[in-house]
Amino acid sequence: MTIVVSGHQVDIDADLRREMVNDILKMSGKFETRMTSCHVTFERGPHDLGHTCEMLGHFPGNKDIVASGADASEDISLAYRKALRKFESQVLRQKKSVPHLRLVDSNF
Repeated sequence: MTIVVSGHQVDIDADLRREMVNDILKMSGKFETRMTSCHVTFERGPHDLGHTCEMLGHFPGNKDIVASGADASEDISLAYRKALRKFESQVLRQKKSVPHLRLVDSNF
C-alpha cells in the first residue's frame, strides 16, 4: 500500500507520521479488500488559525471505493484523529453497498 503524507506550510514530525501509518494500516487490515493508496494532507487553517487534515483512500475491486475525510483543529494530531474517524465512517457506510469490502473482524 502506498501512504503519502504531505504538509503544505506545515512540518509533520516523525512521531505523528509513524502514528498515522500505523493507524491507516490497522484500519485497512480490517477489510478483506485492502486499501491500495492513502493520501493525507495537512495545511494551515485560514489566517494561521489551526490546522486542517484531509484524507483520501482507494479500495480496488469490481466497484472501486474512494473514501475521504477532512477536519480542522488547533492541534494537528487532533485534526488528524477527527479526519480519520470521518474517513472510517465513510468507508463503513460505503461497505454496505459493496459486497467485496467485507469486514474481516466483526468487532469494527
